[in-house]
Amino acid sequence: MEHILEQLLVQLRAVWRRRWVILPVAWLISLGGWAWVHQLPDEFEASAQVYVDTQSLLDALLGGMAVRPDAEQRVRMVSNTLITRPNMEEVARNADLEALVPGRNLEGIVDDLVSGVRLRVARQSGTYTVSYRHHRPEVAHRVTEELVNFFMEQGIGATRTDLAGSQRFIQRQLESYEERLREKERELEQFRHQHAGLVYGRDGAFYNRLATAAQRLEEAELELREVERQRDALRGQMAGERIDPDDLAPSDRPRSALVELNERIAAYTRQLDDMLLRYADQHPDVRATRRLIGDLQDERARLLAEAGGGDGGDALTEDLMRQQVGLALAEAEIRVSNLEARVEEFRERHQRLSSAVDEIPEIEARFSELTRDYRILKEGYERFRATRERAAITGDVQAQTDTVDFRVIEPARLPASPAAPHRPALASAVLMLGLVAGSGLAFLIAQLRTTVTTVRTLTEWTGRPCLGSVAYVATPARRRRQWIERAVYTAVAAGLFGAYGVTVYTFMAG
Repeated sequence: MEHILEQLLVQLRAVWRRRWVILPVAWLISLGGWAWVHQLPDEFEASAQVYVDTQSLLDALLGGMAVRPDAEQRVRMVSNTLITRPNMEEVARNADLEALVPGRNLEGIVDDLVSGVRLRVARQSGTYTVSYRHHRPEVAHRVTEELVNFFMEQGIGATRTDLAGSQRFIQRQLESYEERLREKERELEQFRHQHAGLVYGRDGAFYNRLATAAQRLEEAELELREVERQRDALRGQMAGERIDPDDLAPSDRPRSALVELNERIAAYTRQLDDMLLRYADQHPDVRATRRLIGDLQDERARLLAEAGGGDGGDALTEDLMRQQVGLALAEAEIRVSNLEARVEEFRERHQRLSSAVDEIPEIEARFSELTRDYRILKEGYERFRATRERAAITGDVQAQTDTVDFRVIEPARLPASPAAPHRPALASAVLMLGLVAGSGLAFLIAQLRTTVTTVRTLTEWTGRPCLGSVAYVATPARRRRQWIERAVYTAVAAGLFGAYGVTVYTFMAG
């Protein structure tokens, strides 16, 4: 550390011995620099502050009914893209700068605007400061006003322009979805028509139908066998010589002595069988027909009882019983015929479904694909319809309210005094530059013309020990000369700083 300090002192002494180089260089640079600062043109600055409020009470009141655009992001985007050539060209035309700045074409004016316009943003307070400098105060004022107007117009109008474009896009998409939906409906209807009876629009529906058809066929065949056994039993009774009343079921015993009553019962019974082919047991018509048959049977039983109380009752009873068995046999034949037709129908239906079992998976897969595509298109169509309604409400909100509130809190004013250049500061910088340049030149000369000033330096250079040194003793004439040199040097330095003071005063007064 001591060696470094010693070397530093050595270099400072070397520069000081060449101090007469410093002042001429400083004078030369200072005079030239102050002249350059003096001839710099004045620049006037006009600025304006705009407060942007992006909060709105409608955000809470609408509750999702309308789409509220991100106003803060919109304003931020406008501020970031404000200083671009297209925007500056529009500002230049609106401010009529070609007439205010003669001798400059539009390209040069736009270049000045791009490089000269400044936009400062205070995010937390929502304040935007727009400023512009020009050597003519009226130009700076006019440009700043147009910049504020352009900034506000872009912040408000861009959102509405984007909304109109979004509404057009949504309408085009909705029309496209409508057309695709109609095409898919036609395709689905055509597929249903081509494969009628084979698809029901849900997985496993065909196999459920096939199992149901097999079950119904089995039930019909079982019922047919039961009715055939009843018919065969009735045929056996008709073939016998005498019918024992005890062999008949209570419901098959004679209920009337009148043939006409038996025929009516038989007719209603056939009608009941036809109804059972179409309706369930609880159907009102079925229940009403059964009650009517019951009433007729009760009436026939009453007449039969009256007839059995007199002579020849047994013969009459036997005849009536044989007649009743004949009617029951006819009814059984009719039921067998009907059940055979039903079994045949169920068998054909089961065979038809069984024959299509190989192609059903492919048909159902295709049908599922069509219905899935249709459902997706339908959902997309409904979403776009809901979006269109929200966009319409949003458009009304944008048209009738202000999404962003712009308030000019400090309008642009015509500047009365120049804002630049700061000549006193520049004059100080020029003086410092001159002193540094002079000192640097003196240091460079000292490095080029090196001298030995200490015993250590001599020892280091020669590599031999130094036995002693002789001190320098100045004569009286030499001391007077040194005093005069210091006085002259001080006067020259004082003159430099005095000139600096006069220059700064002149710049400040001007």
